[in-house]
Amino acid sequence: MEGELGLAGVATWHNHTGDEDFSYCADKNLALDEYARLLNESPWERMAVTDHAFALALPKEVAWAWEWYWEPAIYDDYRDYRLKKTERYLKKLDNISDGRMLKGIEAEVMRDGRLSCDPEFREDFQVLIGAVHYLPLVEAGEDKILQEFIFQTERLWQHKVHILAHPTRILEARKLPVPEDLLDFIVQGCRASGVALEINSHVPSKHDGMLLQKCLASSTAVALGTDTHHIDEFFDGGLYFAGLLKDVNHQALERILFQA
Repeated sequence: MEGELGLAGVATWHNHTGDEDFSYCADKNLALDEYARLLNESPWERMAVTDHAFALALPKEVAWAWEWYWEPAIYDDYRDYRLKKTERYLKKLDNISDGRMLKGIEAEVMRDGRLSCDPEFREDFQVLIGAVHYLPLVEAGEDKILQEFIFQTERLWQHKVHILAHPTRILEARKLPVPEDLLDFIVQGCRASGVALEINSHVPSKHDGMLLQKCLASSTAVALGTDTHHIDEFFDGGLYFAGLLKDVNHQALERILFQA
């Protein structure tokens, strides 16, 4: 079946809920039953619920401080909190009755290389997204920031996440150049590790078109993600992708689209 985007089995693999603080930055009215309703009205045939691992792991004020990235002992101190909240999240996801909605999580790595999602829970998730959410501030210098970006990205590949989220967003947020050889590094690394590269409509990147073409040319898997934090993004993402993909060979794209 082809959706409104003209692609068979088209899905958004990156979506957050906000009703139970499993993602601290999402609208409170984004709940599972709301997504089930929205899915019927949207261009998407399938979706994944992928709340933030750091929101499951840490209280809001600790999570946003990011000190736990540099000092993973802080993360470890919250083990009981993390396990209880993750179990509550999984219990919530167990209430999904719509087969079009998959269970997922979005995680990052800490400075010691560990994922922010505990390994004992990994098999409970049908979709594991890896993301670089934190880098040193601009004052650290371009070389230091880029080294950290490469470290985190390579660790995510080594963890065999399913999808690498918004691969250049944080570099662009730091106002750093993203040369073509860095795009090649990202695409080649995704292909070599079997990780899908996400094109993300929450904060569109000027590099999306080039990344997509490089993935098509190299047969690197691509995942579409609305990264929904607000209801309108679930639909606006469809409009963004419709424009981005209008001149793309849809048969070629379908062959590399991530499916879970």
